[in-house]
Amino acid sequence: MPKRFGGLDGCVNIAGFCGPHRYIVDETDEIWDQVIGVNATGAFNYTRAALSAMGAGGSLVNFTSAGGLQGLVGMGAYCASKHAVIGLSKTAAKEMGSKNVRVNCVAPGTIDTPMVKDIEKSIGASLTTAH
Repeated sequence: MPKRFGGLDGCVNIAGFCGPHRYIVDETDEIWDQVIGVNATGAFNYTRAALSAMGAGGSLVNFTSAGGLQGLVGMGAYCASKHAVIGLSKTAAKEMGSKNVRVNCVAPGTIDTPMVKDIEKSIGASLTTAH
């Protein structure tokens, strides 16, 4: 891409996956790996590719969630993966700052949607009352 269009100036990573809501003692390795794979490993691969394509200057924004700032009942894998995105973003910012590349992380809270209502039904109101 850089050879054809020039360097990458900015990009946003907003992909994420929640998985089923289970207590940690009931979580399976398969679901853990899937959630961590999409949210943490996916963010790593995206960040690495984006930063490699940026020259001197640029901006990368990774999205995490309120789950990356705290624990949420029934969402251990999700919260762990979103904490990882915050750490990855902070590290990338320190590594790339000298190249005038900004790396930021946005952590929105919940929004009243049908998906959130379904989550609240399955694990209780702790998702929205925790913050």
